[in-house]
Amino acid sequence: MAEAQYSHVSSEDEAIQGDSAIPLAPLPPAIVCGIGNDKIPLKGVTNGSTGSDRPHARLSTPFAILCRTLRLRLLRLLFASRLNVGFREEKKVAIYRNRFYAVVRSTVHIVPVTAALALVVLNAVQYYVGGELAGPVGQDDQKLNALQFAAKLHELLMIASLGTIVFSYLRRELVFGEGIPYGALCAGLEIDNLSFLYSPELWSAVWADWERRRKKWILLGGLVLITLLGVTVGPSTANLMRPRLDDWPAGGTKYWTTAAPGFVAPTQMLSSSNLDHCAVDTGDMACPHGDWRSIEAQFHAYWPRLGPMGTMPEILSLQSPLSSRTMVVRRRSTKDKTRSIFSNAFTSASTQQSVVADGVAEVGRLWAYAAANSGGRQKFIYRRDASFTVTALQPVTQTRCEETVFGMLRDISDLKFPILANPSCNGDNTGCHVSPTSYKTTTNSTLIGEIQDLLRSGNQPSLLWVEDDDARPENSSAVALAAFPKTNNDDVRLYRCTIDAKMANSTITTTRNLPKVVTGYAPEFKSVGTSNASWSRVALTSPWARLLHPMLVDSDTNMTVFAHTAATAGMWNDTLPADPYNYNFIIESILTLMVTNGIARSTYNDSLTGTLKGPHDPTNPWKGGKWQWYMLPRHSLGFNAPQSIFAELDLQTPNVSMFTMYARVNGYAWSSEGTIQKANMVVLIVYVFVASLHVIYSVSTGTTSSAWDSVPEMVALALQSQRSFAMQNTGAGIDTIAPMKQKVRVRNVDGHLEYIFDDTYLNGGAVRENRKYE
Repeated sequence: MAEAQYSHVSSEDEAIQGDSAIPLAPLPPAIVCGIGNDKIPLKGVTNGSTGSDRPHARLSTPFAILCRTLRLRLLRLLFASRLNVGFREEKKVAIYRNRFYAVVRSTVHIVPVTAALALVVLNAVQYYVGGELAGPVGQDDQKLNALQFAAKLHELLMIASLGTIVFSYLRRELVFGEGIPYGALCAGLEIDNLSFLYSPELWSAVWADWERRRKKWILLGGLVLITLLGVTVGPSTANLMRPRLDDWPAGGTKYWTTAAPGFVAPTQMLSSSNLDHCAVDTGDMACPHGDWRSIEAQFHAYWPRLGPMGTMPEILSLQSPLSSRTMVVRRRSTKDKTRSIFSNAFTSASTQQSVVADGVAEVGRLWAYAAANSGGRQKFIYRRDASFTVTALQPVTQTRCEETVFGMLRDISDLKFPILANPSCNGDNTGCHVSPTSYKTTTNSTLIGEIQDLLRSGNQPSLLWVEDDDARPENSSAVALAAFPKTNNDDVRLYRCTIDAKMANSTITTTRNLPKVVTGYAPEFKSVGTSNASWSRVALTSPWARLLHPMLVDSDTNMTVFAHTAATAGMWNDTLPADPYNYNFIIESILTLMVTNGIARSTYNDSLTGTLKGPHDPTNPWKGGKWQWYMLPRHSLGFNAPQSIFAELDLQTPNVSMFTMYARVNGYAWSSEGTIQKANMVVLIVYVFVASLHVIYSVSTGTTSSAWDSVPEMVALALQSQRSFAMQNTGAGIDTIAPMKQKVRVRNVDGHLEYIFDDTYLNGGAVRENRKYE
């Protein structure tokens, strides 16, 4: 009865056992799908056992190999239990030479290699997703967590794949080669642990004696490479699996304006007959003083209420014909207890040239139309926001004033104008400050006489631009004198001011979510003022500068813009006076904002020029045209800045200036942009290369095995092996490198396999392919 319950011997078993095989009745039809007969007999498989050993019915060899390969041996046991198929340990083939089995064994590499290739390609082609990931709205965090979970699964599959590669090489050397150091026997289980690189187990292979040094360096190089892959494939797939939320390149265009280069990047500000009407404030926004009331209301009106630990606005909005420009302001403060909460070394301001701001706002509008009408090819209509940037010069102005107070009208023997110096920064919270250590002195009698007359006869604050070049320090654009005649409560005050204006290279930006609003300033603006020597200086002539503070047309007292602003700021106002501590800073801010606004407004009446390429209907812009494809990138992401949506103009034309706009979309994308991302891609490419080489070698040779890839199987083989003198006194642990250096092999000893060391080598014979052993 004991024999009857094991009622079948597979065709492979018959080939193995030859005449000793006992063909019995087949299994019931229910045992199917890889259970029962082995499907592929192995040629030349022999067995030294006698025919009295009848095997249990068992799952087919390909299915068993597949389960072991995918670490699903429990599944095999469950199948057997479900179908009442008994198990007992049979003799097994240690090394197969069968290409079909090699292909089955290689399935462990298919999923991780395919996924790794997909991630590399996905990031290499720069695939843009949109403002939100696919799926339920508002659940991006959950979707990203799911991708993170998938990345962890992919990491585990890659670790299993790398472990299979290591064990395949170790088995080959154990069975057919000169053996491996005992310390490297379990290397396949340590490849995801960085400490393996400095462990005694690995270094035992370095210090071991090798008959062929080439074998040594192949083993060591392979273990180091695969260990490095084992600890880096996880972070790499995690980074490449998750799309990044960022601003991504999304095309661009060249465009031209009617402003000549000399006006876009001026080196000198001159008056002309076209500006004669600007001597009186008539509300012309194109005049150098245009929009002064807005500046006064947004900034200078805050001076009277500024107290200790107070603050002033740092962002102002200025009007242009087609955009709203941003002016960035920094006001000087000192280190004592009355200073503001934000410490600045100097008074400075910067804003965009009017025509540049208008141009980038307009081409940004055209990009938005192109993205919405591209048929969804680039999917840029799906975004959180889009930004449009252009690199251009914009004015930066810095001013320093020093006060002189006269208790009574007296003669002035000389005038000293402060020389602008670089800021010095303290290590505490007092910030950076500039204290002039030198002055430019002038004794020009004519100028001194003008100042004396101004102080004696004036009845309101006045501003005098000094035309004497000898009075102007070399590192400045102009000097000016602000005079405040004596009142009932104040003495006569004179402010000696040095102004420096330069053109700084800046990145100017507008966005789709805030159309028309243009921002940007030079990166060094906040820290260096105008001390950057690479910026070109703008010389200010007195005739032009006087247009910054014209007479008010509705004033009965001949009040100027300067006097009106000084009154608003609390320097000429008994009702709401400013703190005298801030007087120097107030005058500096008035002059700084005046000059910056005037330079940027010099191109106010200029605009875009050119015609769009290939419009479908020149009379109806809503019809679009070929021009929109010139603006968008050829692929999902990228710049195509050399292209232009406008018919190109003659670049030698003196009255036009060319700019280049770059568009970026804010959304999710898989992209190779960034050094870390490229390094992640290299890691997965190396993994794919190593795994592919292993698969090609295994399938081409047909050599494969699934033995000894777990700790219990290694221990089981050790329990059947003879004791070696090299392992003496190691029962409770190993403290020296000597046992780990010992070469170990697997050999056939009387029909069963054992670990063989040098002192037990004579007892072992070669292990044969496709032969079963105990």
